[in-house]
Amino acid sequence: MKTFTEKEIEQTINEEYLRLGLPRSPAIGFDHIYHEEQKSNTRSRSEIQDFSTQISPHVRINIPILGANMIDVTDEKMMIALAREGGIAFPPQFFHIAAIGSMIDKTHRAECALIEKPITVRPEKTLKEAKQLMQQHNIKGLLVTDNARRLIGLLSSKDWQYELDETKLVGDLMTSKEKKRLITAPKSVSFADAEKIFLKHKKEKLPLVDGWGKVTGLITARGLFYNRFYPRALRDEKGRFLCGATIGVGRHLTKTKLKEIEYLLEKEVPIILIDTSRAWAINMEDVLKATAHLIRHIKKYANIDVAAGNVSTWGGAKFLIECGADAVKVGQGPGSQCQTRKTGTGTPQITAIIECSVVTRLYGKYCWGDGGVKTPGDIIHAIIAGANAYMLGKLIVGTEESAATAFPNKDGDIRYKTYRGSASVSVQQERQAQGNLDYQRRPEGFKEDVPVFGPLKWRLNDLLHGISSGMSFFGAKTVSELHEKGIMRRKEKE
Repeated sequence: MKTFTEKEIEQTINEEYLRLGLPRSPAIGFDHIYHEEQKSNTRSRSEIQDFSTQISPHVRINIPILGANMIDVTDEKMMIALAREGGIAFPPQFFHIAAIGSMIDKTHRAECALIEKPITVRPEKTLKEAKQLMQQHNIKGLLVTDNARRLIGLLSSKDWQYELDETKLVGDLMTSKEKKRLITAPKSVSFADAEKIFLKHKKEKLPLVDGWGKVTGLITARGLFYNRFYPRALRDEKGRFLCGATIGVGRHLTKTKLKEIEYLLEKEVPIILIDTSRAWAINMEDVLKATAHLIRHIKKYANIDVAAGNVSTWGGAKFLIECGADAVKVGQGPGSQCQTRKTGTGTPQITAIIECSVVTRLYGKYCWGDGGVKTPGDIIHAIIAGANAYMLGKLIVGTEESAATAFPNKDGDIRYKTYRGSASVSVQQERQAQGNLDYQRRPEGFKEDVPVFGPLKWRLNDLLHGISSGMSFFGAKTVSELHEKGIMRRKEKE
């Protein structure tokens, strides 16, 4: 890796401030700036439909939105909902590693085109037992197999949804070769050929079997044709929703931590986020270098990227990249529930993004903003400043799919969700109860009740309409063009 000197970086940063039309000092936050209109060749904001952006060497998303790895924001519901709309979410690192793995598994299985390890049931099980299994995995059908995992039938919703007697056996309800021709395909079938089978036979599920009739996978019609209904949906080559994985740093790099890293790498996520509020630190160096080493030296991990954060200076960004990060998460203290800046640390966010993104571009890496966004205009300013995407917390915690539990107000006519900073007292207490925090620190976060306003799709559509409007003032048709064409001005009065 080519490295850059302090002089080279400082010179490039000064040139970037000049290009953007901003002074380097004093430091700049979201509330300090605005952008002026320019002559635009965009006739209508509706012309702007491409919001895609590259966030790491192997990951491109369809909207510049990342779901924050916060306890009240992201679980499998948010990971699925955001991937459905073209973004990518990261689970909180504070849960037990198996719980994080379970969130990833549920996201991968949700409305998936190709399920490599479908859930199966034996024919002697009762309908009640089968329903419990389906409820556990949030599915509506099961493959029925014998002791050798040979396929003998399919229990679909059509077979059981009108059946009132739950003591009936699966074998008596399932679609089988004896009752009706069961359509299957070899495990090598392509998605194109599977599509033809679905169109011909009008089935919902296509079991895959080997030469001995053993189950090797399952293709679902809902997953295969999904992009026709959700064109922005993010899916991998197996038709699974894209999501990230997250891990913390801890005090020391232990054997347990190494096993946790390998466990997440085995989950086949495209990107792993190593997260701590103070990333320019020796314990981050240990974990980041260990993760990067595994990715570089184990062939099956070669296409997995690693992101790290948070930092808020170009020195911190340079440190993370030289330790192995493909993307740098920027922001210390700008979040609405964060009180880190009461410690005296934290660069105003626009300045932090400008200076960190200069370094990420010099090294051919990527920059994510994190915290403090209140409006679509803030996201526009962050992209102009150099962010490839922005991580949201408060703006999406009020959606129905966020991880927080909704509760009614005293009159019962408005629902709220509680949004807590990751270093708040209550989150620290949860971590203590889980055994991953030894004692409570001075809180650097607090909580707030946020009204529930509807599904995530509504919020994202509102944000994207605002972003497209802002892009139209620059004549920018893509996110990368917005960065290239955008300029900003500092307000004369705060």
